[in-house]
Amino acid sequence: MIAEIITDGKEIRGMAITHAKHKNNTYRNVLMSIPNISEEKAKAVERGYPDFSSLRKALTDGSFKVEGIGQKTTDTFKNVFIL
Repeated sequence: MIAEIITDGKEIRGMAITHAKHKNNTYRNVLMSIPNISEEKAKAVERGYPDFSSLRKALTDGSFKVEGIGQKTTDTFKNVFIL
């Protein structure tokens, strides 16, 4: 499945959703499609940032912090969600 998501005027197009196990949770599926993001890490992100808007805000203002997610993955999130 390919996701096309528009959030806060930002479009994320062509992101492959490979974890169809969670068909009703598009947000978690998108997170899990990012390299090195397991279901457990996606859930941790989701707990701290329950939607795309809160995630993008934290990535933009530099307050993003999730245990088990380092700078390299944080930079990947920034490239996907805000750049």
